[in-house]
Amino acid sequence: GEESTPSIMNMVVESGPTGWGFMFVLGAFSVYATMVAVERYSATKKHVLIPPKFVEELQSKVVGRDATPTELRDVCAKYDGPPTNILSAALLRTGRPLPEVEKAMEDAAAREMAELRSRVRPLSVIGSIAPLVGLLGTVVGMIGAFYTASAGGLGGEGETLAQGIYLALLTTAAGLGIAIPCLLLSAFYNSKIDRAFREMDMHLTEALSSFGAMEKTSREFASEDKDAADQRLMATAK
Repeated sequence: GEESTPSIMNMVVESGPTGWGFMFVLGAFSVYATMVAVERYSATKKHVLIPPKFVEELQSKVVGRDATPTELRDVCAKYDGPPTNILSAALLRTGRPLPEVEKAMEDAAAREMAELRSRVRPLSVIGSIAPLVGLLGTVVGMIGAFYTASAGGLGGEGETLAQGIYLALLTTAAGLGIAIPCLLLSAFYNSKIDRAFREMDMHLTEALSSFGAMEKTSREFASEDKDAADQRLMATAK
């Protein structure tokens, strides 16, 4: 009768010590990638990156009026995450020119995004390395298969050679099977991070308008102080 197609597990068992070594490495990649993917699934959720209560409280402070730095600091102190870190960086520049405040927010946003992306990067690294490890396993396996065939002569070794080749190709298949989901997940999580930061930018731009009002008020106060000083000087001269 027809021979049944061997299972993946049977092929791994039959691949020998060399195949086991490469499959162990690929298996370790798979386990680590799964751990990263599960952890990042929770960490990149929208309500984790941008707490809804933070957004509500921030909007209540800045919409329709000019929030004070103290009010905004109090809001940031209640929550932890990228938006509060970015806004806190701007609050440290309170009283400075608006372009300097904007630059502080941009730098903080770049740091926060880099931090989030760095935690997704293992997926793209594994996605790049796993096929190479699988290919190396295939090359090593095929070298062994051809060596065995040549050592015993070509007669009657066709079946042995074919078996050695298909077992060697198993590591390439395993490497690709790990790499494709890793690269897809990496792109998916980076896309979620990008969308979250676009929304953060929208909310924090509203808060930034308060800094514009602060800067304007500071200039008005400075102008009033200068006018008052000039009037006192003129009165003294008289």
